[in-house]
Amino acid sequence: MRRRPERLAELIRRELGRILSGGLGDPRIGFVTITNVEVSPDLTLAKVHVSVLDSPVKERTTLQGLNSAKRRIRGELGDVLNLRRMPELAFFADHGVKQSIRISSILTDLERERAKLAAGQDPEPGAPLHAAGQDEAAALDDSEEPESDED
Repeated sequence: MRRRPERLAELIRRELGRILSGGLGDPRIGFVTITNVEVSPDLTLAKVHVSVLDSPVKERTTLQGLNSAKRRIRGELGDVLNLRRMPELAFFADHGVKQSIRISSILTDLERERAKLAAGQDPEPGAPLHAAGQDEAAALDDSEEPESDED
């Protein structure tokens, strides 16, 4: 019966969001997004993946705050979920959201560069061309000497 850990993970994720949005009174815990919860098959451990869209220092302090508030959070979850035994909580940083924002920014810049090139404008001086292979192709074109038909 593999569905029980998945159902419990979803309940924990939902209730954790509610608990964290209400605030825990710890100034170290800022704006946190719960991206995923994984519950072990024996229901003894819940790995909580959180995203903090701030500096790495703020991310570390937020994780420290969450880890120090684990007991209180676990108690509140136990009150709501009515389980005989509430899984231990372990908080982990999830960098997937930051990476998607970075990739989106790169794609937006690439689209702007392509639009400028299509309009006949030169890209900004010193701006890299992000299109795959364009830099390499330009380097090859510049380094090749024209062939002569003189024999």
